[in-house]
Amino acid sequence: MDMVNRAVKMLDVLARLTRIEHALVLMVAVLAGETIALGRIPAPTEAIVISLLVPAFIEIGSFALNDILDVKSDRANAKKDRPLVNNELSIGAAWAITIVAYAAGLGLAYLMGVLPFSIALIFAALSVAYNYWLKDLPLAGNAAIGASMAIPFVFGNLVINGEASQPVLIIAAIALMAGTAREIIKSVEDISGDVEMRGSSTLPVVIGINGSLLVG
Repeated sequence: MDMVNRAVKMLDVLARLTRIEHALVLMVAVLAGETIALGRIPAPTEAIVISLLVPAFIEIGSFALNDILDVKSDRANAKKDRPLVNNELSIGAAWAITIVAYAAGLGLAYLMGVLPFSIALIFAALSVAYNYWLKDLPLAGNAAIGASMAIPFVFGNLVINGEASQPVLIIAAIALMAGTAREIIKSVEDISGDVEMRGSSTLPVVIGINGSLLVG
């Protein structure tokens, strides 16, 4: 029973580190793009399953990397549910998860061909750039997250027919705007720790909280 409890606890820790619910949302977005391209829900072939796993693994790697780099600001912002903040998981373990997840996502994308791999590589590079640099810039980091929410719809559409249809581009544009707005609001909530621990120049730092809320 103790072993089962430890396993359940570790799964909970990993789910919180990687924000696994976001991976599921991205998988649904890819499936939506594929469904629009086909006019029906695709059969669960090997290619379809792989296409769903690609963004999920990259998302897992991205959020693990985010928590590694943000551990000090997360402590300052009292985010006690984060596994690295409350020492439920080591930094080394989080790095291992990051590397394996990115490698798995890009490796699976490579099996799908040049175009899917190129999109996955851009998706992964954008997430790394966000974690290291873009998140501390006004609006750029917010837009990067918005783009990461839009790309899976386009990815799913391209997997099926090699091009993005107009309906999918409209959906992707809505996801981009909604995701950007959501991240602006989050940057307002995290302003104290971000400035204190990282010296961030996020949108609320540059134009103020009220101005940021109006933009968001």
